[in-house]
Amino acid sequence: MGVAIGAAFTAITSTAVGSFALRLVAGLALSSLARALQPKPKAPRPPGIATEVTTTGGVEPQSFLFGWYATAGGFVAPPMSHGTSGGTPNAYLTYVIDLGDMPITGLDYVIVDGQRVELTETVHPDYGREAGGIYAGRLWVKFYDGTQTEADPMLLDKYGDDPERPWLPDMVGFGIPYLIFTFLYDREVYNGLPQQRSVARGIKLYDPRLDGSEGGVGPHRWTDPNTWEYSNNLPLLIYNIKRGITLPDGSVWGTQVAASDLPLANWAAAINAGDVLAENADGSFEPAYRGGYEVKVDQEPFEVVDELLKGCSGEVAEIGGTWYARVGAPPLPSYYLTDEDILRSEVQDLDPFPGLDSTYNAVYASYPEPDSLWENRDAPSRVDLELRASDQDRDLPADLTFPAVPYG
Repeated sequence: MGVAIGAAFTAITSTAVGSFALRLVAGLALSSLARALQPKPKAPRPPGIATEVTTTGGVEPQSFLFGWYATAGGFVAPPMSHGTSGGTPNAYLTYVIDLGDMPITGLDYVIVDGQRVELTETVHPDYGREAGGIYAGRLWVKFYDGTQTEADPMLLDKYGDDPERPWLPDMVGFGIPYLIFTFLYDREVYNGLPQQRSVARGIKLYDPRLDGSEGGVGPHRWTDPNTWEYSNNLPLLIYNIKRGITLPDGSVWGTQVAASDLPLANWAAAINAGDVLAENADGSFEPAYRGGYEVKVDQEPFEVVDELLKGCSGEVAEIGGTWYARVGAPPLPSYYLTDEDILRSEVQDLDPFPGLDSTYNAVYASYPEPDSLWENRDAPSRVDLELRASDQDRDLPADLTFPAVPYG
């Protein structure tokens, strides 16, 4: 089991004690992992990627990619074809696929008809990078990150005179990252219209640790997004949601909390915890709390924050208008108290023996697995044999989903 989900599982056993101490502070939020186990009025988001099938029009909410994630995107136009090859007319099939509504920072690879496809460094003058493997000479992909200022010359050349849907010079896609897939017909390679997904690195993020004007060290400035950088650090993603994400239309998605209400020392510690290298079973190392997400702006920001918090065993609390974060296993207590230290003005109840529906002796979880083409997969289960024996060998699992953690 990889670090990210494994670390979240490990922290479950210690969250109860830490949460008890922290709940004494007014306004503290309940652990996102604990909330994930409580009954909810609506079903949680499935653990797989959000856009599994390429959308084809209709009314879709704006979206953007956070961190490292996959999406099937949406068709900008219906599939188009042109050219001749070996006597076959309309031999070149063209897809134009958008990857959201905000510029992103890179494309890693594509998935075509259930196969991961690496892109070579061989660049076709019209169609972009050539695919490798069985798709060599049969597939090319051109990537625009959303900062483009001109329409694609190939689309203008091949489809500018199309009688039904001409591709015009003003079809630039300002601020929209998109891909152009060019498939060369080959019945031994393609069986019908190809299906595709893309794995990309999301929008640039502001890192307060790198802002020399706000107590950090570095060139980042909140007022200049050009100074920001890509990151898949989960606590940093949460910080940016708290500050607010400015959308292309000028509106802000997020909670719009002022920097002064997000103490740098506290949030820098949380973000640093996401970067700490943790050791895997095979002796390799990876950052402890990484992830990604495809955000639909019709989602409530707190809903997305909850999913990100689950991936880093985190909690966020508002105390007197100031927001604090904690990531990973709760620390040792810094203060001890007795019954005499508690002012009781109302009747209080304690249930020291919760029912079986509130106790667990095993943890099951699922998440989007890149090696399985980002399909939902089960993580190895964790079972406490001593607890299960004390429960008369009954299996009492906590079922968790981690849609924001594509790392085993």
